[in-house]
Amino acid sequence: MKKGKIAGGVLFLLLMCAGAICAALWFTSTMLISNLHLEGIEPGLRTAYDLSQSGENKRVKGFAAISMIASGGIPFGIFGLMIYTIFVPKKRELHGSGKFAGRMELVKGGLLEADKPGDKFPSIVVGKMGKEFLFFRGQQFMYLAAPTRSGKGVGIIIPNLLHYRDSVVVLDIKGENFKKTSGFRAKCGQEVHKFSPDDEDYATACWNPMAYVRDDPRFRVSDLMTITNTLYPPSDDVWASTAESLFLGIALYCMETAKERDNFNIAHIKKLPVMLPFLKDEDTLMAYVKSREPFEPLSEECVYQLRKYAQTSEKLRNSIMISFDQPLLIFADPITAKATSKNSFSFLDVRRKRMSIYVVISPKNIEKFGKLLNLFFQQLLNLNMDELPEDNPALRYQCLLVLDEFTAMGRVGIIEKAS
Repeated sequence: MKKGKIAGGVLFLLLMCAGAICAALWFTSTMLISNLHLEGIEPGLRTAYDLSQSGENKRVKGFAAISMIASGGIPFGIFGLMIYTIFVPKKRELHGSGKFAGRMELVKGGLLEADKPGDKFPSIVVGKMGKEFLFFRGQQFMYLAAPTRSGKGVGIIIPNLLHYRDSVVVLDIKGENFKKTSGFRAKCGQEVHKFSPDDEDYATACWNPMAYVRDDPRFRVSDLMTITNTLYPPSDDVWASTAESLFLGIALYCMETAKERDNFNIAHIKKLPVMLPFLKDEDTLMAYVKSREPFEPLSEECVYQLRKYAQTSEKLRNSIMISFDQPLLIFADPITAKATSKNSFSFLDVRRKRMSIYVVISPKNIEKFGKLLNLFFQQLLNLNMDELPEDNPALRYQCLLVLDEFTAMGRVGIIEKAS
């Protein structure tokens, strides 16, 4: 605090204190005259003092002295308290402090304002006070924790799916949110998809994570690695590392081989290592690579990744194949394989048009589909965090992620880093 401001503040307090003393003296003298029935005496600043010096009546002198002490003591006490409040540092809160907001705080924070035309961010419903709903808008994370069957769905999730005007992607365990809100969102003109990779009737939209790998040689490997980093998280396990290299090599092989391009999906990639005879050893692989050079050569990166696997011993290859297959087991399921064989929607469209994607998984299959859910939301976020609306006018809408049963997808690195 600047010295000039401190001096000004002290002077102001002194003037206020002097005024308070004068007012107190006048008020106490008035009360003294009235209570003691002293006729012919006018109240003034010196009245109490003059009466305290009078020798005529000890009772009058006593009351006058008490009045003087009160007149000076109370203002000086208030003055001292104000000085203490201003200059004595407040005790630092160890864990912070807080309180429930009142209406004034809610109004000040804009939580009682409904959506208006021209708002940059659509609002979400976060609560209710009396008959008024509380709205929050922005790009911050909102977190809600409550016990099972405590009303999270009917109190927050469903109201927001009926309220939020832009795109939504919903992790919908059991499919209740889809049943209760998808029809309404469709009637509002939204494109609605239900991705349900365990639906026994094949009533599911399709999502193929490999479809987002760009064909440009400059970007292919980095795009593939965003997928392999989810399927094969970095570790000290050399077999897992070689398994990741095998996945990269097989994926590049599919992209560079005309007859395989139409089946560029994870279920097909999972089958190929045991179907390709040239992977049985390094010499066979290099002979195959040489035979393709005149008409359909494989890229150096593809050969490099496949060679890591082919040059190992047969015993090691068996261990590598176990590590290769482990995160891909879910894609052996024919329902899941079909649901991930092509694209019914594009993650690149969620900010270009208003659409709703419901990811519906049966509760009994949550653990089994954890890796797939992780890959789904990792890819959705990665593809939509590279470009800002300020740089691309086509990105006209926001996308709300409604992640009920958030822990079902496991650790999502991009959310962890962003938060």
